[in-house]
Amino acid sequence: MKNQLKNIFISCFFIFCLLHGIISNSQPILTSEDITPLPGETFTMNFMEYTWIDAENSGGENKIWDFSDLGISSSYEMTCLEVTGSPFEDYFGSSSYCILIDFSSPRYLYYSIENNFLNEEGYGSINVVETSEDPISWVHYPITYSDIFIDTIKTSYYTTAGDTFRTDEGICHCKADGYGTLILFDATYEDVIRIRCIDTFRVIDLEDTLDIIGNRFYWYKENFHHYIFLLGGNTSYSATYVIPTPNINLEIENKTDPSVYPNPIVEDINIVIPFHFEEAVIEIMDINGNKVFNDKISSSRYKADIGFLSPGFYYARIFVNSEVYNYKIIKIE
Repeated sequence: MKNQLKNIFISCFFIFCLLHGIISNSQPILTSEDITPLPGETFTMNFMEYTWIDAENSGGENKIWDFSDLGISSSYEMTCLEVTGSPFEDYFGSSSYCILIDFSSPRYLYYSIENNFLNEEGYGSINVVETSEDPISWVHYPITYSDIFIDTIKTSYYTTAGDTFRTDEGICHCKADGYGTLILFDATYEDVIRIRCIDTFRVIDLEDTLDIIGNRFYWYKENFHHYIFLLGGNTSYSATYVIPTPNINLEIENKTDPSVYPNPIVEDINIVIPFHFEEAVIEIMDINGNKVFNDKISSSRYKADIGFLSPGFYYARIFVNSEVYNYKIIKIE
């Protein structure tokens, strides 16, 4: 009887602690393997609009950062590449990896890992290259709560013809100032750690000189291979949410049904059909059953722009090999 009462007391106390936040998560400790992408990995970079965060009082232990009300304004594909063979290898040959962001003009960002720092060496695009005499450092390894580092920056922007038109020079004070739970519109991430950087630097753009003070906030998680969420700005903040996309080869190898991603969808719908077929058809209906899109699928990997659809819930059907596969999808702005 005493043991039963003891067990009941322990159970009640445990539940009480959970409800009142007395039992806390352990402090995350992240290494370079946790936040460094591998060649071939792909992500979706989602831009969001955001106005303000309490920079001074939003850090701490076992925090809950709730950004679930933020919507997506635009999305772009990101792919990790080997530096060797990339378009700007001649400028960044000593870098560790490259990230391609599929903007209207593709941008290739180059990163290095040196002396326990992850550095952004610069980028190249169609007609602009940014290189760093003293690159900006994103993180210091291992990433632990309360870790502090000071980073100096000196970068130059010039045209591919060699004409310099801008230089940035300054200093960043960075600290892993919080850990806890990050809530976004489609997922909750536990055991994340946040890094806050205070930037003080001078931009010389042709004839203009601008002194800037701003904040950057990064949220990282074990084995995510990139930052999850970024807030950056000076008087206001823009938000960037990075979501890993499915490994297409893994989908084809391990799944028997067609895969549809991402979901929610901003513009492009992607479909992978992991078996042989001659022809398939995709149909999308609104919640009233009205057909709003249809197209033929002629290869195992299909992509279409459905950005014209209004935000809301839709039903997709894939007809292939006398079978019908049904999906519920969400279209967002």
